[in-house]
Amino acid sequence: MEPSPTPKRRANLIWIFLGLLVLAVAAGSVAGYFTGTKRFSESQAARLSAWNLEQIQLAATDIAEKKYGVALQRLDEVQKNDPEYPGAETLRQQALAAMNATPTPRPTHTPVPSPTPDAPRAEQLLAKARQEFVDKKYAEMIGTLLTLKVEVPGFEPERVDGLLWVALRYRGVQLLKESNRLTEGIYYLDLAANYAPLDKEAESQVQAAMVFLRVYQSAYYYRNKDIEKSWKAFEEAYRIRPSYNESLRRDYADILVQNGDALVHQNACAAWWFYEEALRLVPDYEAALQGRDYAIVNCGEAEPIPPDGYGPAPEETSAE
Repeated sequence: MEPSPTPKRRANLIWIFLGLLVLAVAAGSVAGYFTGTKRFSESQAARLSAWNLEQIQLAATDIAEKKYGVALQRLDEVQKNDPEYPGAETLRQQALAAMNATPTPRPTHTPVPSPTPDAPRAEQLLAKARQEFVDKKYAEMIGTLLTLKVEVPGFEPERVDGLLWVALRYRGVQLLKESNRLTEGIYYLDLAANYAPLDKEAESQVQAAMVFLRVYQSAYYYRNKDIEKSWKAFEEAYRIRPSYNESLRRDYADILVQNGDALVHQNACAAWWFYEEALRLVPDYEAALQGRDYAIVNCGEAEPIPPDGYGPAPEETSAE
């Protein structure tokens, strides 16, 4: 007969088990951290790109208003973020040249205004911007109008700024409706609002995107804190934008499996429902397949039983 383990040896085994458990939990947290970090980085890049665009616009306006020092400060910040940012160096040289120019004496009489020498170039760029609007190339339209501000500063500012509002507004709505670049779309519409109030459709798109992003962030926030709250948030996020990205689908399936695993020994029929929902999202999800097989054997019913509030509504029985 072998001697039983000593108390010291049992204690060591316990500590080893606890150590492995901590490592497993830490691994899941690290994976979640890097997923969140990647999304945060993408969001920051979109904000930075939109901020650079705004500063270029403001710098062009500052030069037109002869605020050369302010324009140079803006351009310095843009070039710190992106030394090759389109138009930044051209604006910088224009501001420096204007600051170093020797002013000519003013005539004693009031001069007769003459046409802007670069008016044909301005009209050419405006025609290009209008065609880009017709072709729904709103990002290119923004670039064309910024080029106009750089090459022909001060040309009909109300007209040019009005077109910039149009370009920014339509680009923002385009991103929100036709892509998943939500933070970038919101920022374009924020820029448009600097020129004129947004219309109802644009405001509605911003509000809808903000609601989705709050729910989406909540789903990931609770993922390692409260799996039931996380499940509900994932469910709502997926209902709002099911095609947001592949991670949303797989992570939603994962949180469903976690809820099933938490229930399977107490309520196998409810756990079965969670596994089925996960497989509806990711049909080849191995953890869901294994969990479902176990739940089916231990449920004792012919079909899964959804939690309260889910599944088909009970049929009403008519009073005799």
